[in-house]
Amino acid sequence: MSVSPWRVLLALIDVACVCVAMLVAAVLLYDGQFGSLWHTLRITMGLIAAAVPLCHYFAGLYSRIWEYASAGAAIAIVAGTSAAVLAAYALATLLGASLPVVVWYVTWLTSIVLVGSARLGWRVIRPLLPRTNGNGKTSRRVLVYGTGPDECALPATLDRLYDHACQTVGYLDDDPTRRGLIIGAAKVLGSLADLPQIVRRWRVDEVVLTMALDDRDRIRAIYDACSKAGVRARAIPPMVEMIENEHLISREVLAEDLLEREPPTSAVQLRDEYLRGKTILVTGAGGSIGSELCRQICQCRPARLLLLGRGENRIHWIYLYLRHRFPEVDTIPIIQNITVASGVRRVFEQYHPQVVFHTAAHKHVYLMEREPVEAVRNNVGGTRLLAETAEEFGVERFVSISTDKAVAPGGVMGATKRAAELLLITRPLRRTQFICVRFGNVLGSEGSVLEIFRRQWRRREPLTVTDPEATRYFMTIPEACFLVLQAGALGSHGQIFLLDMGHAVSIMKLAQEFILLHGGNPFDPEAICFTGLRHGEKLHETLTYADEELLPTADKRILRVGNSGAGLSAEVVCRHIDGLEAAVAAEDEQAACDGLNELTGSEVRPYKTWAASA
Repeated sequence: MSVSPWRVLLALIDVACVCVAMLVAAVLLYDGQFGSLWHTLRITMGLIAAAVPLCHYFAGLYSRIWEYASAGAAIAIVAGTSAAVLAAYALATLLGASLPVVVWYVTWLTSIVLVGSARLGWRVIRPLLPRTNGNGKTSRRVLVYGTGPDECALPATLDRLYDHACQTVGYLDDDPTRRGLIIGAAKVLGSLADLPQIVRRWRVDEVVLTMALDDRDRIRAIYDACSKAGVRARAIPPMVEMIENEHLISREVLAEDLLEREPPTSAVQLRDEYLRGKTILVTGAGGSIGSELCRQICQCRPARLLLLGRGENRIHWIYLYLRHRFPEVDTIPIIQNITVASGVRRVFEQYHPQVVFHTAAHKHVYLMEREPVEAVRNNVGGTRLLAETAEEFGVERFVSISTDKAVAPGGVMGATKRAAELLLITRPLRRTQFICVRFGNVLGSEGSVLEIFRRQWRRREPLTVTDPEATRYFMTIPEACFLVLQAGALGSHGQIFLLDMGHAVSIMKLAQEFILLHGGNPFDPEAICFTGLRHGEKLHETLTYADEELLPTADKRILRVGNSGAGLSAEVVCRHIDGLEAAVAAEDEQAACDGLNELTGSEVRPYKTWAASA
């Protein structure tokens, strides 16, 4: 431990405290008439003055930060001072210069009080002093909302978390019985209703509260009150979350937090006999949905799981994960394009899958607007190739992922997914049961609005929302995979299933929730900016056509879509698909769009057409 001026000063204060304590004890006992005892008193004071710094040093009293002193520091003060008094008493006795025991007793008690007051009193005085950060600027004056354990710990926590010092001027609490109570060095100044007056009187710069995820309505009310009072509000995680999370000030917001509902997960009992002991093929296995689906399938104990995808890195990582996590499952990575007939056929000839989950697709709306031929090639042609090959090799069940954008499609991507739906549900039942699963936007998948918000938040950019009125149906990745697996268990040939996702969610509200849960102010005018709808995007999505009906299933959270594709025969659909494949072969964007429009009733156009008219 280095010798600093502050430690020398503390030692001198300790010496002064014990000397004063001994003088006080002697005055009390002898009524100030020392007489011949003055010589003895000077010797004993010298002894205790020498013993105190040494004993306090070994007790660690010169290596503590007294601003954060606690009960352990008090024990150290008692131990160090007691050792110094006992050592001085023993030496004085040996030298024949001892004072009466009562003097030593009073000296001991008084020394503990004086030394403790000099040390622990700093905790009371320090918060009251004007404080500055490293740049010499005065710290922010903070008002804490709440008086629970987490809130009472905030003043010291804020000093550690922020570069500048924070001066806590008081607390807010809506419980009238707490008004006027003193917490540490600050007082409960009033309730939230008193905020405007408190802000003006105490020159408050910021209101701080802990971020309880189950009380968002209350947090919004606090933000609204702070906005009206012209003061900034900041929410930080509760202390337990801060201890468990390595990122102390930023909590990772999960998709479940934004949906505000408890999603069904794979923990729910599945009729998984159609998977147990079987060979399962998952296309798009490296994607967000495909990889989670593989994790849940492995829990159903298949004999073999085929991971098919075009991206080698994604397949590599999910393969390594599954091999480590589920060593009992024979997991096989396959790098293959679902539009290449020879490659697809080789996979079926070699492994003979019994159940196929088809998740591979081009999904980004705005990108497919620019590439309608590629969208048809992959989403329609790839699905047809897989379906025909699966039927040829006797696959038992073929479960395909669709989307709410397939309903009254407003863009190329949605139109291709609707075409794929019609291709599968109108096929005559031969050897394979074809089932479609339709759901909304998946929060947490790569490219989802949640991931976009996360990247923008990390870069400290405004969150982008297409339109303040835009709404979407959302679900989490576990919900999506749960639906896919359940549909495979419940469904029969030609059926479409969807999850009961409640009401459509406002994108604006989603962005506000994200900012709120990250400790930001969603009412800040610069927090969110609007970009406008891109071509192919709709203001509101729907889950069913007007003539479709929703029917209950054995699971109340899953609905079956009735009357879908009515009036269309397999021959008519196949004729349209043949035309689409001819357009793809000719790389004819206009023909591809015209074919989608004829089959699905959409009104999509090639990018160069609508871009020129924009």
